[in-house]
This record gives sequence, C-alpha cells and structure tokens, in this order.
Amino acid sequence: MDFVISEEWKERIVYREDGASFTFDCAWGVKPYAVYVPSAEYWPEATPAWMHDRRDEILGRLRDYGGARYVIKEYAKSNAGPRQWVTVLGARHSDGSIPGEWIAVLMDPEETATPHASWTPEQRGQFFADHAGRVGGGSTPDEAVEDLRRRTGRPDLIWGA
Repeated sequence: MDFVISEEWKERIVYREDGASFTFDCAWGVKPYAVYVPSAEYWPEATPAWMHDRRDEILGRLRDYGGARYVIKEYAKSNAGPRQWVTVLGARHSDGSIPGEWIAVLMDPEETATPHASWTPEQRGQFFADHAGRVGGGSTPDEAVEDLRRRTGRPDLIWGA
C-alpha cells in the first residue's frame, strides 16, 4: 500500500494513501515539533473508516517520517464543542493593535488559510477583522499564545491543538 506524508502550510501534516487523506495538526514553533493525534479511544470517532483499525501502523509511519524532529501528543474528545486550533505567525498585525513580532490566532476547525506574504493588505486586514477577539501577540511564539489565552479567557488553549 503506497502512502505519502507531507508537511503542508502552517502546522499541518497530511497523511495520504490510495486517494484518501487525513490531516494532523502540529506545533512547529517548538522543538521538537509536536504532532497531535487522536487518543486510542477517540481514534475511531476522529478518523475516517479506512484508518480505524490501523492506528499503530499509521502512527509508526508518522514516527518514522518525523524521527527526532517530532513528538507525538495525543488528545481526547472534548465536550467543549468543535475543536479549535491555534496558529502562530511571525508577522505583525497589520494595524499594529496587537503588540509583538509574533501573532497567535484561534482558528475554527474547518479553517485552513492563514495570512501569507502573498496576501494583499486588504486580505490580511479582512482575516484579522474576521478573527477579532481571537488574536494575541508577543515577542516569542510562546508569549503570543499566552497573550491569546489571556485575551480569550481560555487558559486551556494548546498551541496546535
């Protein structure tokens, strides 16, 4: 069975095989990088049917791919509704209202687009307007995430989860 593992966009690893794929959230601003995977109990609910009985095999492939660069972290099902994730950008908020060189943004589960250098100022401005109240900043990635926790009142936020 052929498979491909690739790092895509910000903080995502995509596992593909036989025309199907699954995306794992990651945290790339920390060393070693973290790959977030559903716990053994949550795996059948969080993954598509073709992955259900293959957790050990797929995690083994992820471990082989990442080597010492990655650590696998498990997460369980949350009762807090759809899972959100935090992405961290090395860019200043376009209007300067968020302090620091790093920006942390609380994203919705279905979102995939984060600001990119190719975006126009209008696109970046719209992104931050759409995420008002869900952005934090700091001098380091960890400080940006901590500021986001404070601003959102969510001390439980985990970067990449």
